[in-house]
Amino acid sequence: MSCYNKIMTLSNLFLTLAIVAILYDYSYVPVEGFSLNTRRVTSNAAIIGSRKTYNVMMPATSSTLHRRNVIKGSTNDDSSSSSSSSSSTSSLFATTTESSSSSSSSLTAGIGEEGCKLPSVSGINTKDELIQAIIVLGIFLSLGVGTTLFTSSLSLFSTTLNNNYPHPYEIFRYTWPIVFGLIYSLAGITHFTVAKEYENIYPSRGSWGIWYIPGSKQFHVAWTGIAEFVFGLGLLISGISSIVSSSSSSLLITPFTSTAGLESDCAAGLFLLTTLVTPANIYMYTHGAKLPMDSEPLPVTFHGVRWLMQVVLLGFLYQIGDETFQVLF
Repeated sequence: MSCYNKIMTLSNLFLTLAIVAILYDYSYVPVEGFSLNTRRVTSNAAIIGSRKTYNVMMPATSSTLHRRNVIKGSTNDDSSSSSSSSSSTSSLFATTTESSSSSSSSLTAGIGEEGCKLPSVSGINTKDELIQAIIVLGIFLSLGVGTTLFTSSLSLFSTTLNNNYPHPYEIFRYTWPIVFGLIYSLAGITHFTVAKEYENIYPSRGSWGIWYIPGSKQFHVAWTGIAEFVFGLGLLISGISSIVSSSSSSLLITPFTSTAGLESDCAAGLFLLTTLVTPANIYMYTHGAKLPMDSEPLPVTFHGVRWLMQVVLLGFLYQIGDETFQVLF
């Protein structure tokens, strides 16, 4: 199947899933609840009122004055008791409300599992889990299509530049492993210096109705940090070695790498790693998880820009690791 046919197939599939998601979303109608507390208070007031009316309508004869006073005192006692009960109920209700309000106010949107359950800026975490799963799948498919298109464009541009301007192309090409190697190696270190920040954007168990990956947040933040540092450092070293001496490139093929060399293997590893950690980025979009945690809620446009940057990043990594992918597949 040609590249064009693959792209069209993926695009049609994504469009179909989007249409299904929209139709399903509009078919969902929430049911609102109601409270009985107000009705109970009203009923108590009605009872008290009726008892007072009955007492006033009693005959005011001398034989009944004493009895009337007794009944009136009893009614007042009952009224006081009812009022006290009503006040106690209202006080209890107010206390419960204040406690609930205090509990809600203690949560911060985008921080912790409970905070990420609050409505996000995108509003996706308030939708049905089936809708959320379809959206996540759609984002992955769009990244695949975008990366394929960008990789093809980058390959064409690199070939054209190399044919017409070989020296500028060499400078342009040699900077790739150094830049991306430095970025990833430093990012790997931050997984340990600010581990709590990264743990906050790791999807909670059951997210989107499909996320049930074993292992704790701490474990996944740690191993991805090590992988980013190792692959990033390897990419950085291979890039520097290529600039310092072209003859040293033969030393880059070690027992731990394929015949494609260290640079290509590390780039391929980072490509796969970036794909594996993409759910954390999607979780920030769908559930509003914050990184850093003291930041303001991120607008939807930010996630759109990051999607574009990730497409560019994956495209460059695929180009650098192309020889490894050819060896493996």
